Amino acid sequence: MPSKVKEAKTKKPSEERKAEESLYLNEDVKNFAFSDYVRIKSYPRGLLFSFGKRHPEDQKYILFEEILLPFDVAVALQKIIGEQIDYLVSQGLLEIREPIEEEGKKK
Repeated sequence: MPSKVKEAKTKKPSEERKAEESLYLNEDVKNFAFSDYVRIKSYPRGLLFSFGKRHPEDQKYILFEEILLPFDVAVALQKIIGEQIDYLVSQGLLEIREPIEEEGKKK
Protein backbone atom coordinates (compact mmCIF):
# COMPACT_ATOMS: atom_id res chain seq x y z
CA MET A 1 0.00 0.00 0.00
CA PRO A 2 1.30 3.41 -0.81
CA SER A 3 1.77 5.58 2.24
CA LYS A 4 0.32 9.06 2.34
CA VAL A 5 2.82 11.74 3.19
CA LYS A 6 1.67 15.22 4.04
CA GLU A 7 3.68 17.94 2.43
CA ALA A 8 4.84 20.69 4.72
CA LYS A 9 3.57 24.04 3.58
CA THR A 10 6.20 26.69 3.49
CA LYS A 11 5.29 30.24 4.27
CA LYS A 12 5.97 32.95 1.76
CA PRO A 13 8.26 35.75 2.99
CA SER A 14 5.31 38.17 3.07
CA GLU A 15 3.34 35.75 5.29
CA GLU A 16 6.28 35.41 7.66
CA ARG A 17 6.54 39.19 8.02
CA LYS A 18 2.80 39.48 8.62
CA ALA A 19 2.95 36.80 11.32
CA GLU A 20 5.81 38.62 13.04
CA GLU A 21 3.95 41.95 12.98
CA SER A 22 0.89 40.64 14.82
CA LEU A 23 0.68 38.24 17.74
CA TYR A 24 -3.05 37.72 17.13
CA LEU A 25 -4.76 35.80 14.37
CA ASN A 26 -7.52 38.39 14.29
CA GLU A 27 -6.83 41.91 15.58
CA ASP A 28 -10.55 42.47 16.25
CA VAL A 29 -10.57 39.79 18.95
CA LYS A 30 -7.73 39.88 21.43
CA ASN A 31 -8.25 37.21 24.04
CA PHE A 32 -6.66 38.34 27.29
CA ALA A 33 -6.69 36.12 30.36
CA PHE A 34 -8.30 38.09 33.17
CA SER A 35 -7.29 37.53 36.76
CA ASP A 36 -8.89 39.11 39.81
CA TYR A 37 -6.48 37.35 42.19
CA VAL A 38 -2.70 37.46 42.25
CA ARG A 39 -0.49 35.95 44.93
CA ILE A 40 3.27 36.49 45.06
CA LYS A 41 5.64 34.31 47.09
CA SER A 42 9.42 34.40 47.32
CA TYR A 43 11.50 31.28 46.90
CA PRO A 44 15.27 30.78 46.57
CA ARG A 45 14.99 30.66 42.75
CA GLY A 46 12.75 33.71 42.35
CA LEU A 47 9.24 35.08 42.77
CA LEU A 48 6.27 32.83 42.12
CA PHE A 49 3.27 34.69 40.70
CA SER A 50 0.00 32.75 41.04
CA PHE A 51 -2.93 34.08 39.00
CA GLY A 52 -6.52 33.08 39.57
CA LYS A 53 -10.16 33.98 39.71
CA ARG A 54 -12.56 34.19 42.59
CA HIS A 55 -15.33 31.62 42.43
CA PRO A 56 -18.61 33.52 42.88
CA GLU A 57 -20.45 30.82 44.83
CA ASP A 58 -17.74 29.11 46.89
CA GLN A 59 -15.95 32.37 47.80
CA LYS A 60 -12.67 30.59 47.00
CA TYR A 61 -9.91 31.36 44.53
CA ILE A 62 -9.15 29.07 41.63
CA LEU A 63 -5.58 29.31 40.29
CA PHE A 64 -5.17 28.99 36.55
CA GLU A 65 -1.55 30.04 35.96
CA GLU A 66 1.71 30.20 37.88
CA ILE A 67 4.89 31.87 36.66
CA LEU A 68 8.30 31.76 38.33
CA LEU A 69 10.30 34.94 37.73
CA PRO A 70 14.02 34.86 38.49
CA PHE A 71 15.07 37.77 40.71
CA ASP A 72 17.02 39.57 37.95
CA VAL A 73 13.93 39.52 35.73
CA ALA A 74 11.75 40.70 38.64
CA VAL A 75 14.05 43.69 39.26
CA ALA A 76 13.98 44.63 35.56
CA LEU A 77 10.19 44.27 35.55
CA GLN A 78 9.94 46.48 38.64
CA LYS A 79 11.86 49.21 36.83
CA ILE A 80 9.75 48.91 33.66
CA ILE A 81 6.45 49.00 35.57
CA GLY A 82 7.64 51.98 37.65
CA GLU A 83 8.54 53.91 34.50
CA GLN A 84 5.19 53.08 32.89
CA ILE A 85 3.25 54.20 35.98
CA ASP A 86 5.26 57.44 36.22
CA TYR A 87 4.52 58.12 32.53
CA LEU A 88 0.78 57.49 32.97
CA VAL A 89 0.66 59.77 36.04
CA SER A 90 2.54 62.55 34.19
CA GLN A 91 0.07 62.29 31.27
CA GLY A 92 -2.89 62.52 33.65
CA LEU A 93 -4.12 59.06 32.66
CA LEU A 94 -3.61 57.54 36.10
CA GLU A 95 -4.15 58.89 39.59
CA ILE A 96 -2.57 57.16 42.55
CA ARG A 97 -4.58 57.32 45.75
CA GLU A 98 -3.57 56.13 49.17
CA PRO A 99 -5.88 53.46 50.60
CA ILE A 100 -8.46 54.78 53.04
CA GLU A 101 -7.61 53.66 56.55
CA GLU A 102 -10.32 51.96 58.51
CA GLU A 103 -11.24 53.66 61.75
CA GLY A 104 -9.10 52.36 64.61
CA LYS A 105 -6.34 50.99 62.39
CA LYS A 106 -3.01 52.77 62.07
CA LYS A 107 -0.20 52.35 59.55
